[in-house]
Amino acid sequence: FRSSQTAIVVSRLEDGRYLEVNDAYLALFGYSRDEVIGLTAVELRVWEEGQERERFVQVMRERGAVRDFETRMRKRSGEIIAAPRVTYATAGVPADTRTAYRRAIDASLAACMPLKFSSGLGGAVAGRPIAIRYVDNRDLGGSAGKP
Repeated sequence: FRSSQTAIVVSRLEDGRYLEVNDAYLALFGYSRDEVIGLTAVELRVWEEGQERERFVQVMRERGAVRDFETRMRKRSGEIIAAPRVTYATAGVPADTRTAYRRAIDASLAACMPLKFSSGLGGAVAGRPIAIRYVDNRDLGGSAGKP
């Protein structure tokens, strides 16, 4: 989470209050951790258009997850970041389940690091950030195996 190249925020859906952010978020938006934890993106004026967060929350409540939500966001400097993708998934999962899942991901990554780069792979990713995306397709509603 902290070392991911992708900017990540953990916030409450109800009010958008920031609970945690990673270093990539801080570098991208120009804040320190102390300046953002406990505030909301609306208070920080991160959403270029305030109603975009409302639209995001509406989609989250309707679908239970949001993938590749395009919006415009504002850095601390006022610079607009065009069309980042915002993703939120697995609403309503208990904190201990999320923690166990994150630990499993961390352990999997630790087992395969450092990556062995062949000349072909090295050329393919040279100068490009690498993002690893995990998709949790488990049936958390307990309907697995039901017709």
